[in-house]
Amino acid sequence: MDQAEINDLERNFLKIIIENIKSKKMTLDDARKMAKDFMNLLPFKDQNDFKFKIKNFTNKYTMFSSLYITILKNEESLKMNTVINKMRVYMKEKNIDEALKVVNQ
Repeated sequence: MDQAEINDLERNFLKIIIENIKSKKMTLDDARKMAKDFMNLLPFKDQNDFKFKIKNFTNKYTMFSSLYITILKNEESLKMNTVINKMRVYMKEKNIDEALKVVNQ
């Protein structure tokens, strides 16, 4: 988790509020309460704290579930990129067997 990921999360949070207010699925009072609850999550100590707090928030306010899903997707993407980068090193060395072993690590 870095500041860019937190900024994206905040932006997506605000987009959801805007969409729900415009479609009348959320009142201004509801938005105010949710925004306060969201801001109370900050700061995040580390990646685990970030995931834990957002998961709990989205369990409470299910209309924001896409926020947690995005975190999971980003996490999976980072893991995949790590594996790909390790495999590429072995592939450059023409060590295909070692490259394939990385998949199961």
